[in-house]
Amino acid sequence: ILDWTTFNGLLSQTSIWTPANLRMVRNGEPIPAEAYCVLADTHAGKVMRPSPAKVEVLLSTGASLIANDVQRLTPGIAALCDGLGETFAGAVAANVYCSFGGVQAFQTHYDLHDVFAIQTEGEKVWRLYANRAPDPVDPPEPADPRAYFAATRGPLMQEVRMRPGDVLYVPRGWYHDA
Repeated sequence: ILDWTTFNGLLSQTSIWTPANLRMVRNGEPIPAEAYCVLADTHAGKVMRPSPAKVEVLLSTGASLIANDVQRLTPGIAALCDGLGETFAGAVAANVYCSFGGVQAFQTHYDLHDVFAIQTEGEKVWRLYANRAPDPVDPPEPADPRAYFAATRGPLMQEVRMRPGDVLYVPRGWYHDA
């Protein structure tokens, strides 16, 4: 549904990206938009747009890239999202995560929605923990999120090595990291 060449082509179309839909993180910490964006002139005035060169440098130093709301950017992703939406009678959004060399974008957490993770390139090890938050609708707001999730996730239940073509379903509220 998305190969490396197509993804790089999408990233090079800087006019479709903003700091709101293309974010970067390192070890779970957001990287300020000023570190990977530049001011660009548009018909509406100056706006922040990701700089491919700055993004590439940050990726090479261990940052991860998150491209949000990509459900309409390719015919393959659109067809998959439409099929999931029809099957589960719900709204579907798609995000792309890109990291290199054993980099972890996010620490242990759970999501407020079901996740279908599809590995399209490379490999990633996912860790699934024994505990599940019961039907969460709001994110927890502990003083120390890392300590909170480490203390409440329970023991490691399973490790899954994802390879291209693999799909992993993670129900809402299930503690995991990758």
